[in-house]
Amino acid sequence: MPDDRPVLLCFDGSADAGRAIGAAAALLGVRPAVVLTVWEPMRDLTPLNPIGDAVGRLSGLYADVDDAGFELARETAAAGTELAAGHGFAARPWVRCGAAAATIERVADELDAIAVVLGARGRAATTTMLGSVSARVCRHARHPVLVVPPAG
Repeated sequence: MPDDRPVLLCFDGSADAGRAIGAAAALLGVRPAVVLTVWEPMRDLTPLNPIGDAVGRLSGLYADVDDAGFELARETAAAGTELAAGHGFAARPWVRCGAAAATIERVADELDAIAVVLGARGRAATTTMLGSVSARVCRHARHPVLVVPPAG
């Protein structure tokens, strides 16, 4: 009996995430897929500065930045979906808000994903200081995880 559960392709627009989609296609073959782009709202990225946080909330700056961030995430997910379709996946885009690793794990559970696919490095500048998203997902996910190393 065929397993039609989707593969969760995590895509942040980076070259490494794109390579991961290609590797997943080679390993998993043609199947349904969800291309997930996660974005974090501005208020979650600046929790250590209470004065700046208050100004951001009261001035509407957070709302403006969040609107732009959401639109960029939609465009990124659409680009990832196009890339996935080019590799043979029957893909659809999803954009979710939250901390990247926890959101990926939550979406994988929600979809009952057959596998979670990530590039080993993404666009987040803080990953070298705080630990990588892929490492966190590997530690906590309840689904198989494919992490594709960077080119080089």
